Parts: sequence; C-alpha cells; structure tokens
Amino acid sequence: FRNILIMVLIGNFVAAFAVDRICRWLFGEGKMRR
Repeated sequence: FRNILIMVLIGNFVAAFAVDRICRWLFGEGKMRR
C-alpha cells in the first residue's frame, strides 16, 4: 500500500508541476516574445 500511496503523491506533484509550467509557458509566451 505504501508504494501505491507514494506513486499517487508523486503523480499529483508531477501533474501540478506540469500544469504550472504549461500555464507559465502560455502566459509567458503571450506577454514576452523573444
């Protein structure tokens, strides 16, 4: 059960991190274009 719990926690962390990066990338690209 510990392995499943750890996998769920890591999955949620990675998902939140991915969403944050995508949001920053989208808004960042709209505001600052290099």
